Amino acid sequence: MIPVVFLHYHGVGHINPCIPIARILEKANYKVYFAGVEYFNKYVTSQGFSYHVLHSVPFGLGFEKWVNTIEKKRNIYWSDLRDRVNDRLYKRREYSLRKMVDELHPQIIIIDAIQATDFIVLYSYLKSKRIRVGIIHPMFPSHVVPGRPPGNSLAFPENKKEVRRAFWAMRWQQLKRSWKQKAKYFLHDDQYIINRRMTENQIPLHFRSSIPCFFNFSLQGVHELIPAPREFDFPDFQPAPHHHYTGFMLSYHQFQFRNEFFDSAWPEILKRKKSKNLKLIYCSFGTTDSDSAGLVLKLLRKLLSVTERLDHLLIISNRAAYENNVDLPHSNHVYIFKSVPQPEVLACSDLFITHGGPSSIKESIEAEVPMLMYPVHTEYDVKGNSAKVAYHGMGLIGDAKLDSESEIEKKINDVLTNPSYRSKILEMKEKNSGYSEEGFLKLFSLLSTVGS
Repeated sequence: MIPVVFLHYHGVGHINPCIPIARILEKANYKVYFAGVEYFNKYVTSQGFSYHVLHSVPFGLGFEKWVNTIEKKRNIYWSDLRDRVNDRLYKRREYSLRKMVDELHPQIIIIDAIQATDFIVLYSYLKSKRIRVGIIHPMFPSHVVPGRPPGNSLAFPENKKEVRRAFWAMRWQQLKRSWKQKAKYFLHDDQYIINRRMTENQIPLHFRSSIPCFFNFSLQGVHELIPAPREFDFPDFQPAPHHHYTGFMLSYHQFQFRNEFFDSAWPEILKRKKSKNLKLIYCSFGTTDSDSAGLVLKLLRKLLSVTERLDHLLIISNRAAYENNVDLPHSNHVYIFKSVPQPEVLACSDLFITHGGPSSIKESIEAEVPMLMYPVHTEYDVKGNSAKVAYHGMGLIGDAKLDSESEIEKKINDVLTNPSYRSKILEMKEKNSGYSEEGFLKLFSLLSTVGS
């Protein structure tokens, strides 16, 4: 069996897109390992895959403060500065990744696009051991090529003014972050740390992408896998030669977050829906706690009021809402759970209200459920994901801060009563059916060593 390692970023949302790929690979006689921090060990092994614990975090991504806080350093700032000057995070990462390579002997390593700096760490090993390497985009692509708006914006490609505005807003945020770090850490910002290691590790400059991107570092000349159909992305732009769309690959085993409260309530919910011919709205803002919990709760209060007025059933799956459900008004139309088996709920839903995570969008399309997007987590991709859903006519976008109850009600009624949304979802699902496991394996075979 051919050993393959997935170096995943921190978050279930970064692991989930890799699992269906891993299942395909294991069927094709590969031995798949996941590698990351201890926190995700149980989750990955419960899906039947081996897990290698890394006692380090990617370098060049600003993790110094987090690491020193976890280690309970007395003076966090001076510890952060010292770590940036002496490259402590890089050295720890190098030690743990090289130990992983020596133990697992991978022939292929797949690196999450966010932590592409792991390529810098591994470069000499990739060359000397002839290890094939690839990048995976658990989020949709972050590169800003001509014709594709930034992935953290709601702009459509036809609106050139909005695209330019979104591009320069992205660049301005990057510059502000860099300037703040330079001032705070005596010029030792993330880019300085990355550039220093690029030089010391003798990484050829042609590997560093010149395409604007909202990550600290991205590659070119290395094959990159995008778990989505090309048709889901915006039209009229030319993907980079090494960017390969694989289609939505779903494997529901990893998504079955069950709990006894849901299992006991679910039959009654279905009974009420069927006997009274009620619409079922499912609402979720992701599997992780939201940094915008307050905003989410405000939106949910409005949504509860609208749902009760319209006489619909509402299922909410959200950690922030669950932990603070005492702040939400009681309603017998509403069911709140910390987690649910999302595909099972979507299969019976009429509308999905979501923050715009890639996995949620994929599952909604598979279940043929139109969407109302509220991208409350706006740092990276959810705005761009929402824009693509709206652009292709599969749903609407709301404003979590500004939408009134009447505006929410209008959007819900539109999506529930206008058959065009579901029709467009069916079209996208049909287009996705043209992507196969065999096609993916052909793309996977393109992964090459850095010296070839």
